[in-house]
Amino acid sequence: MAATLADTLREATEKLASVSDTPRLDGEILLSHALGLSHSALLTRLRDSMDIPPIFQEYLQQRLEHTPIAYILGSWEFFSMQFRVEAPLLVPRPETEHLVECALDFLGEAGGAVLDLCTGTGCVALTIAQNAPGVKISALDIHPKAIEI
Repeated sequence: MAATLADTLREATEKLASVSDTPRLDGEILLSHALGLSHSALLTRLRDSMDIPPIFQEYLQQRLEHTPIAYILGSWEFFSMQFRVEAPLLVPRPETEHLVECALDFLGEAGGAVLDLCTGTGCVALTIAQNAPGVKISALDIHPKAIEI
C-alpha cells in the first residue's frame, strides 16, 4: 500500500526535528507548497496517498541545511499579504507585524508620513500603505537586492 500524506509528513517531521523548533509545521508548509495545496487542504487530505514531487526532497534538504523556509519558498506571509523574500534580506517576523499595528494606530485617521529606512522586503512600508492609503510612504534601502525586490 502506498504511503499516505500523513506518513510522508511524519517522516519529514522526524528528519526536521534536528534543525527546527517547529518540525511538524515546517514539514506541513514545505509539503503543501510542493503539492500545490493550501495548508488547510493538506491537513484535510492526510489520509490520501499521493505521488510526492521530487521538489519536496529538495525542500527538505535545504531546510536540513538550515535554510529558512521563506528563502526556500521565495515568499512569506506578513499581515495577510505575500512578500517576495530572498537572501540576504531578513524574513518578515510576527514581531514586526506588531510594529505595523502600532504605526497604524499612531497614524489613525490623521494620516501623515512614514519613512522606512532599511526597508528590506518592503513589508512594513507596503503594509502601512495598504492599510492607511492616505499616508505618504518613503521606503529606502542601500542593498541592491532590496531595491530589486
